[in-house]
Amino acid sequence: MLLVGDWAQLSPVQAGGAFKLLADDRSPDAPTLHEVHRFTHDWERDASLQLRLGNADVADTYLVHGRVESGDREDLLDLLFDAWRTDTEGGRASLMLSADAQTVSDLNGRAQAHRIRSGEVTPDGVRLENGTIVGVGDRIVTRQNLRALATGRGWVQNGDDWIVTDTNPDGSLTVTRLGGGVGLVLPAEYVLEHVELGYASTAYRAQGRTVDTAHAYVTASTQREPLYVMATRGRDSNRLYVDTAYDRDQRTDHQAVTSSDPTEVLATVIATTGADLAAHETRRQEQTRALQRAVGEPRPSHLVASEKTFGPRLDLWTL
Repeated sequence: MLLVGDWAQLSPVQAGGAFKLLADDRSPDAPTLHEVHRFTHDWERDASLQLRLGNADVADTYLVHGRVESGDREDLLDLLFDAWRTDTEGGRASLMLSADAQTVSDLNGRAQAHRIRSGEVTPDGVRLENGTIVGVGDRIVTRQNLRALATGRGWVQNGDDWIVTDTNPDGSLTVTRLGGGVGLVLPAEYVLEHVELGYASTAYRAQGRTVDTAHAYVTASTQREPLYVMATRGRDSNRLYVDTAYDRDQRTDHQAVTSSDPTEVLATVIATTGADLAAHETRRQEQTRALQRAVGEPRPSHLVASEKTFGPRLDLWTL
């Protein structure tokens, strides 16, 4: 059995952490990739590896190369959207990204409204479950595998991008893949429950995607894993729009919001992991913390190395 994946990306929505546990326990025997091929710029290849490992110092690298914008939410979303629009109108494949669904919804709404005003999308069409009206010309994404509906040599898959070519009275959509190809009809039931606008994406949905440019909205509540995904989708450019006025308690905090330094915000995000842990790893960490509290001093490095392989040795310590 050959297990292939990236432990530094986002875990499945269900319980996760097993892949990282296996990679850690088999290290250094676990094979790893050493060359990064996605990026046009060499510095970005190196920076992506440092970001993957949680090295907060790499925040400076993105700032030095002009990849960071900072400000408050509304100004940043304006900048992000304008940059995405410039890229797409220039013929580049571009994606707007955020770790939270509300921002993705806001960006999707902006993109659709702009395309309706420019005549690229019809204002009427089929209503989705969230109330969004999808018209001819809209870019959509399918959110569930549908193997029964073949297209070329594949089938309709979760995360696929499509262009709507016709809206039908029964609520179904006629679509073609973003890059062209044979058209097909997505059934009305499927459209209602499993179709969304596809101009912007959450980090979860963007895993595995490759585009020319990516534009990611980042706040102090973003964690390393979604940032790593969002900052590595673009071949030519990955820009980070860092909200320096973000306050998660703004509704209950009566004090004025003060701006933070963008480098500090980005460094904090990189240093903050939200990775799921397997049950074995959780138990191991809890046992280690209990031992440290009991002894009241740092434990010898040879025991730490031993426990990584064999698990905590409770018999070595007096509790």
